[in-house]
Amino acid sequence: MKKFFVLFGVAMSLSQLAPSKKFLSQTDWSSAWSSPKPASIIDGPVATDGDLSNWANHLEWVSFKLGFDPDLLLAVADAESGQNARAVSNRGAIGLLQLQEATAAQAYSYLSSELQDWVKARARTLGFAFVAPTLEWNGLLKDRFINLLLGAAYLSYLRESFLGQGANFWLAAYNLGPEKARELRQRGHRSSQVAQFVHQVRSQYFRRKDDSVAL
Repeated sequence: MKKFFVLFGVAMSLSQLAPSKKFLSQTDWSSAWSSPKPASIIDGPVATDGDLSNWANHLEWVSFKLGFDPDLLLAVADAESGQNARAVSNRGAIGLLQLQEATAAQAYSYLSSELQDWVKARARTLGFAFVAPTLEWNGLLKDRFINLLLGAAYLSYLRESFLGQGANFWLAAYNLGPEKARELRQRGHRSSQVAQFVHQVRSQYFRRKDDSVAL
């Protein structure tokens, strides 16, 4: 009996050290939709925010500026395009986060002047004549740096527009469009496409979290 309690105590200690997938899924999903300020990001104009030609720095910067866990943005990219920056769907959605040109223009309008200036500078670097409102979104959206920023901006807009609706609805609105997502909810209908998309995003997000815990 004494041996049993010793082994039981050891098992309990080990279980407390290693967070389970169940624990993460119940407590950390809300944290995906906010981002603490990372140490490498400094205040000031975009030009001083680190080396944004580096993808890892850019991901961290966008996540901080728009308030997301970087792993969430990567999970959405996994589900939308398999992280293929040049993917084009049969409906004309383009790039990493699969944005339509009209959606990209809409997302651009939500950006602060600071972030809009960054998009313009990036476009010029890529050789595009970026003159609003005639914007060459088709080519620009194949740049993963611009696509990530605009996709995150659109997701941020949906989060703010439907505050209180919950993460699953925000993802549904991103995948289907807000009007279709709202219509489905009002009619009490369930979309298998949306269910699969939300499941993919959540699964990829927690896989990344589990991998980071394992490390």
